[in-house]
Amino acid sequence: MPNSSHLSQPDHAPDRSGPTQRKRLLPLLIAAACCLPPAVLAGDIEVTVLEKTTGRALRGASVCLGTPADPIQLGGELSAGNGSVLFRDVPSAPLLLIVSKNGFVTQRLPISGAPGDSGKVILLGKGPQGPLSCRLPAFQPTTDQPGTDLGTPSLAINGGARSTHQRRVRLDIATPSDANQFRASESADLSGAQWLPLNGSPSFQLSPGPGLKRVYIQLRRYREIRGATLETRSGTARDDIRLE
Repeated sequence: MPNSSHLSQPDHAPDRSGPTQRKRLLPLLIAAACCLPPAVLAGDIEVTVLEKTTGRALRGASVCLGTPADPIQLGGELSAGNGSVLFRDVPSAPLLLIVSKNGFVTQRLPISGAPGDSGKVILLGKGPQGPLSCRLPAFQPTTDQPGTDLGTPSLAINGGARSTHQRRVRLDIATPSDANQFRASESADLSGAQWLPLNGSPSFQLSPGPGLKRVYIQLRRYREIRGATLETRSGTARDDIRLE
C-alpha cells in the first residue's frame, strides 16, 4: 500500500463553505478593506517667488519640480508677474523643487507633495546663480496667424496684485502698436473667447471657486476696407492671480 502521506493533493480544494459561513466572512472582508492604507493622493502646489531683500514678486524665475535624478520630471515653468507658478496633481512623494533666476542664488528645496506643502514661498537673494539652476526657455508667445507684426503685449491683473476677493478683475495691458481689439480667457488656446473693443484697461470675470487663476490675452488690429476685413494678431500674454 502506498503511504497516504505521499499521495498528491489537488491544487485547489473544493469550496465546502456553506452560505452561513460565507455570510460570517463578509463583515471581516469589509473591515479588512476599510483598514487598508489609503492610495497616494495628488494635490496642487503653488510656488511664489519673491526677491529676498524687497519682498517684491519676481517674474521670469525658472521653477522646476521633480526628483534629484530628473529635476524637471513633474514640470517646469517661468514665474508669472505675481511670482507664482502652479503645479497640478502633484503626487504625495519625496520631491525636489529648484528655483533659479539670472543674478540670484539658486534655491534647492526638498518637499513631500503632501497637503501641508500646498503653498511655498521662495525668497531669492542676489548673487551668483550656482550649479543647481533649472534652466527653462523664455515664455514663447502663441499666435494662430503667421506673420504677426504686432509683437507681444504685457499683462498685469489688477496692476500685478497677488490676490483678489472679487471675480471681476481689471486687465492692465501694455498694448503694442495700434491694436484695437482684445480677447481673454483662462484657456491657453483662447478657445471660444470673443473679440472685444480695446479701450483702456478692460475687465474680465474669473472662473468661480477659490484658487490660482491664469488669464491669457491676445490683441489684434482689425479693419474693414471696402468690404474686406484685414487683421493682424499679437502673441499671447498671461498673468496669474489668486481668488480668495
